[in-house]
This record gives sequence, structure tokens and C-alpha cells, in this order.
Amino acid sequence: MVKLHEQTEKTINDTLNMPKESPKMNTPYKDALVNARSTMTPQTPSQCKIMNCINIKAQQVLIEYKAEAYDRFFKNKQLNVKPESHIREAINTWLNSPEDQNGPLPMKVAAKSVLIFGKTHMMIEMNSSEAASWMCTHPEWILGKILKCPIKVLN
Repeated sequence: MVKLHEQTEKTINDTLNMPKESPKMNTPYKDALVNARSTMTPQTPSQCKIMNCINIKAQQVLIEYKAEAYDRFFKNKQLNVKPESHIREAINTWLNSPEDQNGPLPMKVAAKSVLIFGKTHMMIEMNSSEAASWMCTHPEWILGKILKCPIKVLN
């Protein structure tokens, strides 16, 4: 009976001495999903898949441009080479040439792949999320000069 009483007293004292603020819970997986940041290590296969999707999406830039720009850019290009490779090469050439840059670039920035949807939409996958966010912030610096038309970022 004495042990039960001591345990009850201890619980009451602990409850009374608890801080008024609720303790901040450490929720790295939820934070990563909500903030689209991969700061935690996934623990299960489903968490790995979700984190992989978040990381891939963070590296992608979806843009819209005028159809005339597509026709103008590709009318003199080789027919046996895909248009996507021309755009990717042009982007990487611009990124690697210091004389064309209008401002600072993220470190080691490059376009990994380009997908063209019809004649007015394009998705560019960059090599990092920082490079993709930079590309979203400054679409006219590269794509506007390459396609010679206004560019609208959709993501």
C-alpha cells in the first residue's frame, strides 16, 4: 500500500511540475512531407518511396512557352536528334559559359533531362533541388534566351 501511495504522489508531483507549454514533438517524417524537405532518414519501404518522389519533384521545373518558339527553335535542327537533347545541351552550355550568366548560380548546376509535352509545355529535371528552384526563379535568363519567347513557370 505504501508503494502505491508513493507512486501516486510521484505522478501527481510530476504532473504539477510539468511545463505549461506542450513539449515540441520531433516529427521529421511529417515535416519532410509538409515542407517537401528530405531532412530525415526513411524507416520503411513506403517512406523511402514517398521521400524519393518528393526529392524527384523538387528537382523538376514545368514551364509553358509559345508554340512559335518550338517551331522556330527546331526548324533548322537535325531530324535524327530528339528536340529534348537540343534543349538540354543548350541549357547546359549556357550554365557552363560564364560570359552569359546574369548572376550567381548554384554550385554544380546542370539539366539532367528534358521532356517536351506537345509544342507548348516542357519539364526540365535539374541535378538538384537548389538548381530547380533557381531555374524557377530565373526562367527568362536561360529558357527565354534559348527559345526567344516569354516563359511561364507552372510549378
